[in-house]
Amino acid sequence: MPFQFKQGRVMTDTITIDEDILEVAREQAEETGQTVGEVISKMARSGFFAGHPPVRYPEGFQPFPRRSDDRIITLEFVNRLRDELP
Repeated sequence: MPFQFKQGRVMTDTITIDEDILEVAREQAEETGQTVGEVISKMARSGFFAGHPPVRYPEGFQPFPRRSDDRIITLEFVNRLRDELP
């Protein structure tokens, strides 16, 4: 199955694909004029990145990673802490 790298190189490998997936890929390939390999590569990329859209940080600020306690810091929480200051 050909796999095209961004640099334009093609890698060939043999893989086993369930018949229902292959049929959908063949249909999409015929409809779009792409090869079956291109369609399957696109499907795989879509699956890999589903739920993980590219992250864009406002004004280049990258937030701190979430802590293990998963506590959400709200404006009310910050205000309460500020009010507790001497």
